[in-house]
Amino acid sequence: MINQVRKGIISFIIPILYFIIICPISVLLSLINKDFIHIKFDKKKSSYWIIKDYKKRGREEDFYKQF
Repeated sequence: MINQVRKGIISFIIPILYFIIICPISVLLSLINKDFIHIKFDKKKSSYWIIKDYKKRGREEDFYKQF
């Protein structure tokens, strides 16, 4: 009985929290044209690969006996 009540309350509260918190933030960010994950397609770019600096990588022996 209690599990059914919890399930009912959770299934009611989570959508309400989503519409109160997440939706307004999404609308606000779309109004100010903020794009955090850069998902817009740019035809002028030849590649979307990100070049990494290999000097910052650890040496192979640094990965042995870590603990």
